[in-house]
Amino acid sequence: MSMRTSSLTVVGPILCALGLWAAPSTTSAAPPRHEVHVGVGWQNTGASRRFDWEPAIQGSRKDVPVVAGWSLVGNGRVYWAPFARLKYTNAWSIGGAVNLLGVDLGLGGLGVYLTRPPESVERATGRWFATFTINFANVRLGGNVAPNRPKNDRVPDPDAQRELAREQVETGMPTDHTLQRYPFGSYAYAELAFPLQVRAWKQVRDDLGVGFFFEAMPFGLEWSLDRKRSRFAQVYTVLVGPSVTFGRGAPRAR
Repeated sequence: MSMRTSSLTVVGPILCALGLWAAPSTTSAAPPRHEVHVGVGWQNTGASRRFDWEPAIQGSRKDVPVVAGWSLVGNGRVYWAPFARLKYTNAWSIGGAVNLLGVDLGLGGLGVYLTRPPESVERATGRWFATFTINFANVRLGGNVAPNRPKNDRVPDPDAQRELAREQVETGMPTDHTLQRYPFGSYAYAELAFPLQVRAWKQVRDDLGVGFFFEAMPFGLEWSLDRKRSRFAQVYTVLVGPSVTFGRGAPRAR
């Protein structure tokens, strides 16, 4: 009898704990919201003398990126935040200009609410929410979709112009910096980026939020894929634009 009592004493609490763990929750977690955004910004590729944009002649390339993207936004305090976007970049340098089309894939995003998250409020409609996201694994791929553009009557031979500019830089002669918008030629790239994002929106309906996003990338690395260059360029970017969130918030506890 004592052995049976001892066994029940040990097994009983374990079975109770398993029963509580397996019991259905009174609150079902809401699926994450879908967010879409468009934005425009400024980018410098080759931000330092050490990590310059090597296919060019001078240290850096000036970029104007335009993006359209999607991301997931959770309802809890901390959530997984993947995103994907299409990006067009118009860029120019002494070595010529490019029109880059690429994709950004962010699989390692971690988001946190700066305000109370939707799951902790009784009614989300009419409230403002704000999140901060850091991306640990963001891969970007793309290439020059117009290698023979833009046309420039002042530069009939782009290769000869690049060689002239390179010689001028190497010998310390002044270079004509007004000649930057002429064909650069083919260019493909891969980039490893670490962007930081802040989003804020007002929940105008239970399933719709309207707001904006701000993104800063203090450090990124870009490699050329179609040129014999082993060195990478340092990249920093600022983006801003409107955003819209779709999806219903966290349900109330029953």
